[in-house]
Amino acid sequence: MTHNISHTAWYNVTLEAKQAIYRKIFFVASYRFSRYNHTVGKGRFKRVYKGFDEKQGIDIAWSEIQREANQLDHDQIHQIAAEMSIGVDLDHPNVIRCFKCWADKEQNCVNLITEYFTSGNLREFRSQHKHLELKAVKKWGKQILQGLSYLHDKSPPIVHGDLRCDKIYINGHSGEIKIGDLGLATLLPRRFSPGVLPDGVNKENQYTQHVDIFAFGLCLLELATLKRLDSNNCQIWPELLASVSHEDARRLILRCLDPQGVYPSAADLLLDPFFMR
Repeated sequence: MTHNISHTAWYNVTLEAKQAIYRKIFFVASYRFSRYNHTVGKGRFKRVYKGFDEKQGIDIAWSEIQREANQLDHDQIHQIAAEMSIGVDLDHPNVIRCFKCWADKEQNCVNLITEYFTSGNLREFRSQHKHLELKAVKKWGKQILQGLSYLHDKSPPIVHGDLRCDKIYINGHSGEIKIGDLGLATLLPRRFSPGVLPDGVNKENQYTQHVDIFAFGLCLLELATLKRLDSNNCQIWPELLASVSHEDARRLILRCLDPQGVYPSAADLLLDPFFMR
């Protein structure tokens, strides 16, 4: 439906009427969740819309993974929904809260409802604040590790598998950090090429705690240097690490990226001098 409304007329339209124009209501959990039609984000596999939780009275993020756009069959759609649903049972201040996840047969997609972060992901936020003290990076890094430690201590361990700064979210007014985008193993079975990962890491099965720790090291290096690190350029980390002047920060990142035989756990890294001093 097309709405032709003049500026004067639009000014007089009630808020409820405006929302009705721009919002699409989905029959989910007795009308609990509604979704606006405009997107607020887009990733490699999904589109993200702003929505509303009618029960709690809060904004939510509504992520949609389309079957055709990602060349998925029906079995993969249900597998993705099952993997992403693990987030519904998680409860930690540094892991994004998930409210509902389901496979929609009519729309040929997977829908995921999570809490909404007004400041977006950490990569975007860091790029907007270039003159940042190391103290802030330390605060962010500690929260990421606390979230990882919680996930890895689950039985069986929950592995992220694609931890990056654009999959970590921040509330800018409080500095609160949360890990998001869990459960995408079907869409991304292997993030790094075998030559990137250090010796001792299973190059074939990249959904392990060790790979999460390696990815955390890349995240911290990106936050410290403002150099975006993804799978296509992360092999430059040794020369980039040399540019980090803070000795404790440099040593911590090296522990993650080149552990020399023994990979530290997230809990081990939380006791590193970088965080203790």
